[in-house]
Amino acid sequence: MKRKRCVISLLSIVVLMIIGCASKDEEQDQAQSAEALIGLWKHDVGEPLLRSYWQFYEDNTFEIETMTGTVRGTYRVIEDRVQLTFIAPSDGTPKEAEMQFQFSGEQLILMPILEESPLLEGQPNELILERATEKVLLDLAIILADITGASKVKFSTLYYDGTQQHSDQLKNVGQTEFLAIPIDGRFVDEANDVAIDFIDITEAFVKIDESTIMCRMKLRNLPEELTFNQSQVKDNILEYKWALEIDTDGDNRMDYEISVRRFKVPNQPEIVGDILTNTQENIWKIQGKSTKVVALVQATIADDSIIMEIKR
Repeated sequence: MKRKRCVISLLSIVVLMIIGCASKDEEQDQAQSAEALIGLWKHDVGEPLLRSYWQFYEDNTFEIETMTGTVRGTYRVIEDRVQLTFIAPSDGTPKEAEMQFQFSGEQLILMPILEESPLLEGQPNELILERATEKVLLDLAIILADITGASKVKFSTLYYDGTQQHSDQLKNVGQTEFLAIPIDGRFVDEANDVAIDFIDITEAFVKIDESTIMCRMKLRNLPEELTFNQSQVKDNILEYKWALEIDTDGDNRMDYEISVRRFKVPNQPEIVGDILTNTQENIWKIQGKSTKVVALVQATIADDSIIMEIKR
């Protein structure tokens, strides 16, 4: 099972993009179609995190640039279809996709050729690209400007087994409110204060500066694999969470959450797998009752610790 991210991973964004629609003019010359494809195109649904830019070059190479990175490959136009060949960023394996396309003024309309695809399940059935003159991607330095070294933080974890919710929270001297970040960024929590070892926080570290937001959460024990999509858990319920909660304005309320999460996925079997392949790694912005993903997080695991980092 590929890694799932709340809002969208780089591969899922690419898969979403690999769609096209049948040309209304079936007699369109192949060479003219290929020439019209060349240039910079933008896909924008009003959500900066999902914005992408497609660049088709004369030498039959292409680039798809998103906020999480760039996918490169080659393309070939056959009548009203274009074949894309690229390397999947998640596992480094070669991928090939074919889509149909139609030009409509300054728009390029794409739709999948295969009607059924588990990777495209629940995704829009067409993608509209528009001509672009420049690339304007999400600027995290602006979006996350209110997260500073003066922000207060709290570490929390959660595991739900279908009958009981288990959780831990980093505490200092019995306090549970948001804590100021020490000069050395280090926190210590009591071990064995919860029964589940992989959510038992023992140490933590936070670094926030102009270019980086980074946290490390050390657990009593973090196994290589866990059970996901547990049969006894209802669909769409949160199974696992390891999170840094951030209070940016001192009101003792969470404004952001940087987390590794897993929700029960409907219509999927119970599986055993590694944590990062089977979770979403995001930074969430909380405004009143509204919560939305504003950026993706680079997460790694080492020495029974989960490390989450955002470059801005």
